[in-house]
Parts: sequence; C-alpha cells; structure tokens
Amino acid sequence: MSKPQAESNDGLVQIATPLQGARSAVASIAFGIFLILIAGTPILDAFRQGPPPKLTGAEKLTAETMRAKAKWMNGTRAAIIAADLKDNSEVRRLALPYWATTLWRVFGEVNRALVGGSEDWIFLRERAKTNPLSDARLIGLVAATVACADRRIAAQGIDPIVLLIPRKETVANDHLPKVIMARPHLDAAVLRATRAHGVRVPDLEVRFSGHKPDAIYHKSDSHWNDSGSLIAAQAVASMLGIANADERGAELKREPLWYETGDALRMSAVTRVDRTNPLGAGEWDVRIRPPKSPDIPWDEKATPPMTDLALLGTSFSAHSRLRANLSWLTKQPIWSGARPGMGPMVPLEDLIKKRPGGVLPKRLVWEIPLNYLICLSVPLDRLANFIAIAPAPNVDQLASTGSLNGLMSQKSTLVPGNHTLNGELIAKTNNEAILHPGTGVLAYRIRGLASADAQIMTVSEGTRIIAPWRAGVVEIVVPVIAWKRTSECSVHLRAPKGTVVRVDSVELVTDCRRDTAELSAPWLPHRLDHVVVDVDATNKQTCAFTVTAFCSSGKTVTIGTAAGARPDSKHYFAVASCVDESIVKLDVVSDNPKALVTVKRAPWIAPVAPTDSRPK
Repeated sequence: MSKPQAESNDGLVQIATPLQGARSAVASIAFGIFLILIAGTPILDAFRQGPPPKLTGAEKLTAETMRAKAKWMNGTRAAIIAADLKDNSEVRRLALPYWATTLWRVFGEVNRALVGGSEDWIFLRERAKTNPLSDARLIGLVAATVACADRRIAAQGIDPIVLLIPRKETVANDHLPKVIMARPHLDAAVLRATRAHGVRVPDLEVRFSGHKPDAIYHKSDSHWNDSGSLIAAQAVASMLGIANADERGAELKREPLWYETGDALRMSAVTRVDRTNPLGAGEWDVRIRPPKSPDIPWDEKATPPMTDLALLGTSFSAHSRLRANLSWLTKQPIWSGARPGMGPMVPLEDLIKKRPGGVLPKRLVWEIPLNYLICLSVPLDRLANFIAIAPAPNVDQLASTGSLNGLMSQKSTLVPGNHTLNGELIAKTNNEAILHPGTGVLAYRIRGLASADAQIMTVSEGTRIIAPWRAGVVEIVVPVIAWKRTSECSVHLRAPKGTVVRVDSVELVTDCRRDTAELSAPWLPHRLDHVVVDVDATNKQTCAFTVTAFCSSGKTVTIGTAAGARPDSKHYFAVASCVDESIVKLDVVSDNPKALVTVKRAPWIAPVAPTDSRPK
C-alpha cells in the first residue's frame, strides 16, 4: 500500500505521519473548549452574577464619586461597566482563588501591587516605596508636620500621645527581596526626630526590636496581629503612667488561632481554599483577649460614650484589639473614633467638629501608621483642613500688611481690598525673607470674607498645604511647613470665577513660643513689635549705642540706648513704648568703630538677655 503523500508549495514532498490526524482532532477539541469558555463565561455571568466586592473608607468614597461623574461620552461609564463585569463574575470568583493560590504557592507570583517575600511573607508595594526626598529632608518634614498637628490638638485642651506605628516593611525587612529598598532606617529616625520636637511618642521601635516579626505583623495581611497591638498598648499605658502595664499584659488570655488569608494576598485573589489543602494560604497565630472583668465592661464592637481617654486612628485601631487591651491595662473605658480606610486626619477632624456628647476627651491616643508619613508625597496632607476648623486660640503676629514692606514681593496680588476673582490671588515673600524652623510654627492668617467657598494654599520648599475657606468665615489660619529653615514661602487664594472676596488683612503669625521664627530681609517694624540689638565687638570692648526710629511724620524717636554693652550681648526694646505711628526707617549708632551692632525684629523665643528685659 502506498503511503499518502502531499505536495508542499515549494515542490517538496511531505509524508503525512499517522499522528497528524489525531493532532488535528485535539486541536479542534481545544479550540472548541476555548470557544465554549469564551462564549459560556459571559453567558453564565449574565444569568448569575457573584456578589460585588466590599469597599470601605476612602475606596468606597472614590468609587461612589467616579460613578456619579461617569459619562458615556468620555468612556468612563463603559469602563465602570467593564469593571463591574469583572468584579461580579461568578466564574472568576470560583476559579480565580485556586489559580491565584497555585501561582503564589508554586511560583511565588502575586499581584503587581504586592511584593512576595521569603517564608510566605507578603508586603504592599506602596508601603515599601518611600517618598523620594533625601533622608534629612523627609525626616525633618515628617517630624515638623506631626509636631504642628500635636500642638493644635493640645490647643483644644487635649493631652495627646501620638502612636507612630513602624511599617511592616521595616519590622520584617529581612524577608523582603534584596532588590526592594524600603529604607527601614527611616521609621526609627522619624520617631526620634518627632520626640525631639516635644511630641509624646511611645518607643515602639525599641519594644518591637525585641520580638520576631511574626509576633508583630501577620505574614499575609498589611496590619499587625494581636501580639503587635498588645505591645503597642503596653507602650502607651507606660507613657500614661501605668507602672504595671507589662505585668497586666501577662494576664491576658492567649489561644491558638487559624488566621485566614489576610488583605495582602486577597489583593491577588488568593483565599483560604481549605485549611488542610497544601495550597491553602492561611497561617497560625495567637489570639489575645482581655479576661472578663466586672469593673471594666468590654465589648469588641461596642464603643462607650465620650470618655476621659479616647483613641483615634486607622484600621490598625478599628480592626484590632488595641482599644480593648488598652482599656484593660489602664482599668478604664475608652471611647474610639478610629475609622478604617480614611487615614489618620479624618477621624481627628470629625472629633473636633462633632464633639461626641458635646465634649472633648482630656487625653487622646492618636494612632498613625508611618506609611502615611514616609510613603506619601505630602505627609498628613489633610493637616490644613484640621487647622482650619481648630485654629490655635492664641497666635502671635509676626508681621502684617502694615509691616510687610521689604518682605512681600511687589508682584503680590493678595492685598487688602475688594477683589473679584478671575484667577488666583498670591502673596509671595522675597527671596531670603523669612527664617523659621519648618515646624508649622509659621502660618498665614487671612481676615476678610468670601462670597463663595474658596481655598487657601501655602507653599514652601515645594510643600503645599491646602485648607478650605468657607463662605461666611471671617478668619482662616493656614500653616507653612517645610523640611528646613526656609527662605521663601507664599500664600494663594483660589475661588470660582466671579467670587467676590474682601481681604481685610494678610498676616504672618506664629502659634508656638518654643520655636524661633524671624524675618531675615530688610525690615520695617510695626509699632507693636519688639527689637533685638546684637553686639559683636571684635576688640572685646564694651560700647554704647542708640536705636533711633524715623517716623512717617518726619520726627525721630529714640527706641533704646545702652551705655556699656558687653561684647556678644543682646538687648531688647519694645517699640510700642516709644512709637505710636508708622516707621519708615530704623537706625542704630555705636561709639565703638570695631563693634558690629545690628538691630532686627526680636524672635518670639529669644535667648535670656544678659542686659535689659526680654519682651513679655
């Protein structure tokens, strides 16, 4: 029997193998299955859809906003429909967990938003990626921002403790791939720098260092476990003066717990298929519970009315036993306003605005995961919203529209008067005009009235702080925050076109006397200012000097004199005691030609004066 032959296009003879027909059949079957899946999947999903994913916090608000603004013309409505088909797919819901678990367990592959580590550790990529600023700039900016918020909380009559939580990427850094540079040293450096600003911060970097990473964080979740939250509660209780906090922590009940797949792996659609299945992705953990106590009623879900000690924070507080353990350690009920998915600032704003029960707590534990400070472009970017609703009760004028000559740029448009907005109004300082520590001690205070809601934005060293100026509000204070002693800053007023804004005054103010903020440009004092005279005598001899003010009326007034000023001394004088009108020039004359005698505005925190009296 002759073998079947087939002639190719190039004239060569091909011999058909016995398997060629079988291969064609297999290919046909595979293609048919492919068509069935392609056609059958949407048909099945159309008749039976799975439950939509649950969203909370900021993700829920973002999704609702996108749906409200979606339009057919720009494709956003079609994109939402496509996303719904994907999220609600019953086929995908049933099959993807097994497929994703196989990828994770066998090949170590996870969602692009995640980073797979050693020994089944999983991390959020966004928390391993830090702000690109240098160490010094980032640490200074974070510490300054937290210190500013801390002062404003204290200004409400609340004694705050700021609980800064080190990142999982720092605690378990040894389990991250070596190519991931999470800069783990930043966490401890930020805690130390924040304490240096006078903020009460528990030493979690020290307490965590004595434990293994899995005693702090879940391997498959982005949050800490019961043990980690207990260690934090003990640190807070010790700072509150509870001497036996560690001993009381030993009395808590501990029981083994099979912890199902955490939020990190769920982002890759990995779920606990079955605990006994070798592909299951759960982990063994320890659940820690306070024992029942008649004097401290405790319930995981219930929150008592406003108490003397309150807790604010994120999902680290809302989804853990931090409040319950802290209540057990301190022997008192604790009100909680923690809100998951909203960041650390929103609960603080709500507390000040709503004042549950009409009162504020006497003491507050404010929990802030450090990823909100180290990994974002602007740490606590909603700080100005809080400042706008909770300004310090006492701010001291540093400079005002009456004494900004030589300080503000001549191109400034945010000046007193009535303005109809057709753009933005800006007040910008001249270069090297302001010297301040970058802690938010410096702020712009604008007084006036806007016919519609507007925004006030301060800019310094590229850091933008934005606060709402509501219609009808006659005063707003917005801080200036930078990573170092800055030389230039500006304030911007933005409102819808046609908004009528009456500006009564634009002032630079300070809300904290423990920091120094001063003007470094040529300066004309306001009559309510104080001046400081520096004496730098190279021949180490005393000298006499006179400070004279030249007034707008043409008269001259002696502000202060010294007969025997010592070298390297400072002398303070109150302008108001001598001058009751505008000053056009300030001069100082010395009888020692080898002495450098300079006069400038006295900073709000002045060193102890060796002679004369410092301003009260």
